[in-house]
Amino acid sequence: MPFSIHLKDNTKIKNKKRWSQVMYMNYVLNHRIPNYAPKPLDENNTFILTTDADIQFTAESAVVLLDMLNSDPQVGAVCARTHPQGSGLLYWYQVFDYAIGHWFQKAAEHILGCVLCCPGCFSAFRCCALNSVIETYSTEVSNSKATEFLTKDMGEDRWLCTLLVEKGWRLEYCAVSENHTHCPEDFDTFYKQRRRWIPSTVANLSLLI
Repeated sequence: MPFSIHLKDNTKIKNKKRWSQVMYMNYVLNHRIPNYAPKPLDENNTFILTTDADIQFTAESAVVLLDMLNSDPQVGAVCARTHPQGSGLLYWYQVFDYAIGHWFQKAAEHILGCVLCCPGCFSAFRCCALNSVIETYSTEVSNSKATEFLTKDMGEDRWLCTLLVEKGWRLEYCAVSENHTHCPEDFDTFYKQRRRWIPSTVANLSLLI
């Protein structure tokens, strides 16, 4: 299979993670899918798997996510079960934190009807679902609205999922698909992570309400 590495030019693409995602989504949606040889791909049956650099996962975990997307055309995205790895007191706290926020809560949301956030660390997205929100997802933060910074740039994956839910797509959780991530082990890194996660979660929940 072909393997491509793209280097982002910060003079052309804004220096935020969301803009890297916008760049890749537009590349796949507007270039790869329509120009695929020998014939264009069907964006209803084409998917993007997102993952972080430190995530450990198996091919079977990715296949399970694709199976769930393939089984129901109304499902726009599926997230997996993430296990934290590390050592020390902060690690043990995050084991409990992931169990509540990433396992029990998402399982409950799945049963009630729709998961509210498929984390970018390991999730699969349907391309036609992304195409329905990419124009809004590509908008810049308004200087007159401070809350837009929280929703758009502090927690970009959560805002993307908020847009998908607003468009009527269903998001699901798959506990069978497992992966592992290295969680913060020092307070400074942990604080920076939660300083992004918590405000963006509250801001996006207010949008959904």
